[in-house]
Amino acid sequence: LDATEDLIALLLAVSRNNLWKVDIMVTMVSMWIVCSTFVTSSMSLNVSVGGEMMFASPYDHTSWKDCGDCSKAKGPSWIWMDITVVTGFGALMLIVMTAFLLWRHGYLRS
Repeated sequence: LDATEDLIALLLAVSRNNLWKVDIMVTMVSMWIVCSTFVTSSMSLNVSVGGEMMFASPYDHTSWKDCGDCSKAKGPSWIWMDITVVTGFGALMLIVMTAFLLWRHGYLRS
């Protein structure tokens, strides 16, 4: 009876450790995605992404054609694409590097 209790306690401990590993991985991935989203949004605040309204402001009905240079509202700019792709790739590399370091130090091993 004592051996069965010890075996069940051991199995529960292994299950708990596996849940901690999953929790660490999910937290790490979400942290790097949030960081890359913050960098992307901060870097591309004044860059045209193509989703702007076709009016100069929401309170008047002056279209972009009447306000001068209309090239700012004709779709996403390459700068915005570069910022988005580079920060996404950077986030992916940080996720892989952090997972490798956690595995190397024994936190993700069984």
